[in-house]
Amino acid sequence: MLAAVPGQPRAESESGRSRLPVPINRAVVGVLVVIAVLAVLGVVAVGAESGWRHLDLDGEYTVPAAFSALLLGWCALAAAVLGRSTSRRASTWPLALLFALMAVDESFSVHERLESATGVDWQLLYSPVVLAGAVAWVGVAWQVRRRPEVLLPWVAGAVAWGVAQVLEAVQWDGDVKRAGYTAMMVTEELLEMTGSAAWGTALALQLAALGVGRHRWSRAPRPGRVDRSHPVGRDVTAPASTEPV
Repeated sequence: MLAAVPGQPRAESESGRSRLPVPINRAVVGVLVVIAVLAVLGVVAVGAESGWRHLDLDGEYTVPAAFSALLLGWCALAAAVLGRSTSRRASTWPLALLFALMAVDESFSVHERLESATGVDWQLLYSPVVLAGAVAWVGVAWQVRRRPEVLLPWVAGAVAWGVAQVLEAVQWDGDVKRAGYTAMMVTEELLEMTGSAAWGTALALQLAALGVGRHRWSRAPRPGRVDRSHPVGRDVTAPASTEPV
């Protein structure tokens, strides 16, 4: 049996299952909590007075829109850093650009303005961009195909966004809201945020695997801390013995 290297973070639990790095794990939990809170407040805002407009899930310049744009901005930043950290830039740089455009669109409802100005459904207008993004997405999926902890959230994000766009298409009949609009709208917006969070998680895990930012995440052990994983226990801050065993 191989002994654990003193001072190194353990990548697997005792049962052999891989764990998320602690900062990523905490970030994911925090994001999911925020999404849940926005979901509750957004549902309340649907039937509330105008004072709740800033919590409207389908509104412009609102808290949910800003948070959604923030998630996409994180995806753009992570994809850009990943592109600078690897030799396989062909997939990540287009995705960084796409995520950045999505963040701007989410912030300022660019797609709705374009649709209003041209009279053409925005999903049709954006289809070339979506196609290019899909090709880049497949490239990243192929690169991480042997890392299920990265591939799973990467695929989940695409599924969430895909379902959200279907709901976006069916909740309107021209400019008229269809029956069940509110339920579809709320589900659509939450799926988009959850999908962005999943993409961001996958990119963060890939960056962690490459060691990007590891020196910022790791903390120096406190003096006198005992390594409980060692069979006899030892002070991990003490210099390792050079005597032969």
